Amino acid sequence: MNPQKKALAKKLLQHIRNGSILEQGKLPPERTLVKILQEKRPRIREAILILETLGILEVRERQGIFVIPPENPDFLSGLEQMLPRMDSMLSEIMEMRTIVEVPAARLGALRRTEEDLRNIQECFHALQELTLSPQPHDPSTGAHWNSLLHDAIMRATHNRILIRSHEGLASIMERSIVLLRETRKTQKPHIWSEYILKQHRNIVQAIEEQNPQKAEDGIVSVALGLGKSVVEGNNTVRFSPKFPKHLMQFFSNSESVKNAQQYFYSLDLNDKLYDDNNEIPNNLVKKYDLSFAEKDQTLTYLGSTYSAENEAIYDGISRPGQRVVTFAPILKYKVFPIPEILDLIIHFGLWGMGTQVEIEFAVNLTRPEGELKEFAILQMRPMVLSRESSQIDFDDRPAEDLLCQSRQVLGNGIHDKITDVIFVDKNKYDRSKSKEIALEVSKLNEKLNGENRSYLLIGVGRWGTLDHWLGIPVTWEQISGASVIVESDFKDFNVTPSQGSHFFHNITSFGIGYFTIPANNKDEFVDWEWLAKQKAVEEFEFTKHIRFDKPLMIKISGSENRGVIYKPKDKDY
Repeated sequence: MNPQKKALAKKLLQHIRNGSILEQGKLPPERTLVKILQEKRPRIREAILILETLGILEVRERQGIFVIPPENPDFLSGLEQMLPRMDSMLSEIMEMRTIVEVPAARLGALRRTEEDLRNIQECFHALQELTLSPQPHDPSTGAHWNSLLHDAIMRATHNRILIRSHEGLASIMERSIVLLRETRKTQKPHIWSEYILKQHRNIVQAIEEQNPQKAEDGIVSVALGLGKSVVEGNNTVRFSPKFPKHLMQFFSNSESVKNAQQYFYSLDLNDKLYDDNNEIPNNLVKKYDLSFAEKDQTLTYLGSTYSAENEAIYDGISRPGQRVVTFAPILKYKVFPIPEILDLIIHFGLWGMGTQVEIEFAVNLTRPEGELKEFAILQMRPMVLSRESSQIDFDDRPAEDLLCQSRQVLGNGIHDKITDVIFVDKNKYDRSKSKEIALEVSKLNEKLNGENRSYLLIGVGRWGTLDHWLGIPVTWEQISGASVIVESDFKDFNVTPSQGSHFFHNITSFGIGYFTIPANNKDEFVDWEWLAKQKAVEEFEFTKHIRFDKPLMIKISGSENRGVIYKPKDKDY
């Protein structure tokens, strides 16, 4: 809370406690409070709202603002008195839970810490084990774990008023769960329990992924400038096309400034394509301050202004203050129908592909006068469906026991049945021969596909690049049997990883684990020497196929952004 607001609320509370401003338990009119507290009316209204939220004041329509006497039953006590009548109030209780807990779960998805997530997962796994167990159990046991799960979700909001309120509601909610389970005993209890469990699983997964909207509603990340801001997870505006005005990341002025985009990426057309050193980055892509977007008027459609003096955010950029990207002119005032367009495209994508879809798009609003603004679909693909997330335990082993280790991974899970490896020898690799290397990989892939054997694929540079100087220009059909792919830097220069390319996203749509190994980092590596010493099943000029008697152990944790490939050992993992 703002210190000034807090101080004023305390000051008002002191006057209330000593009775100096009360008239028969009622606050005087605002004009009197202005004189007593020496503050402006908006500030005083904020202080009254704070004390009302804390249960100290009560606003009665057309009567005034009253102090709640200590002997009066408060909200939570009143709810406790309802316990004897709960059997006839199940629908009202469930309605109340929906009103309170659904928005809280969305807030928890945005604010949760790793500790919050561990507590939520622990409660869910206990509830899941109990629900799926063939052994009968007391409904109160499941209700207890259900209550603990919802309490953990509520604590992930880090809103003390919500947490405190939920503590008072917990006994009612726990009782309601028991009653609900007893009510459903004759209505296929196994199906009912699995339905409830599925609902809870969806909530937990949304919190794990920090996705506050329901998947079926769709969620959009938009940013000013190039899509690099979205791909790299920088501050963007996230919204549901169905509820474009509901922006949870902007729930307060301070959070709006903290979570709003402060810079953008654009192409510098005055620069040359390549630098003179041994690195080939996207050096035309530069980072710019929002002042540049304001000068060329692209910020007009997307910007808002934060006034530190008034502690307020105003839509538009007509007044002085700090600029923030909120997309308010579009999402609030509909200067361009992006939410409506996306909602329609998501619907068609779901209908056409039979599953949720990911869409890449671009919008050009700064068109010459008289010309239509542009909305362009860059790509639509099936949604990447994550395997059920679980905690991955990484063994503490010395580096010599590891084939590969990375802190840049995508995917989640354990692969423990892969015995085949196709790798491009880093020491033999020749960039001018990358097309021939792609054909070698294709031949080995075709052979293993014919044997119905999945494999680990290891190479250098970008997989699937269109520029054969930057990597290996394979198509998806040429590596379709790979279950896990490793992409390592060249010996002589670095290349920006494939993450963000269309080829890369198409691969991840099939649930393939992906490792990126940067150069010059001793903690992230591929043991090329060890690979080169292994006996080959088949070998070409640049590419080798090896097979082990025992499977590799591959562990990937997308949430921890860590992946490890262990060398085959005789002992158990």
